[in-house]
Amino acid sequence: MEEIPRRLAGALAKPRYRQTLILMLRLLGHDVLEAASGSDAVDLAVRQAPDLALLDVGLPDLDGYEVARRLRERLGDRIRLVALTGYGQPTDRARSEEAGFDEHLVKPMDPSKLGEVIRRLTTPWPPEKLPAAPRS
Repeated sequence: MEEIPRRLAGALAKPRYRQTLILMLRLLGHDVLEAASGSDAVDLAVRQAPDLALLDVGLPDLDGYEVARRLRERLGDRIRLVALTGYGQPTDRARSEEAGFDEHLVKPMDPSKLGEVIRRLTTPWPPEKLPAAPRS
């Protein structure tokens, strides 16, 4: 499926992982903004209004859960949020959902799965009409 370029924000704690993700997304044609901390991620998303933010839950200063809560308070459903984490148990997924994330991805991510999530979450339909995500 052809990628439709989107404006994305990537906030990951480890520079090497952040750079790899940003490069992969740019190669797919997306405009990607990057942040290295939770507070930077909040500021960036509020100022630049990306379609979707990929947030490491282990960000310094504000963890990804707090970033998600703050973005939901300030931007509501105008932004889609994807948690990136090394933890994939049901309790971890529930914690992401409670914080306001739309999707929970476990690292390392399958690039095709990431592409599918971006396409699904950034479609122009109202959120209530989005197809349910398959659980992996």
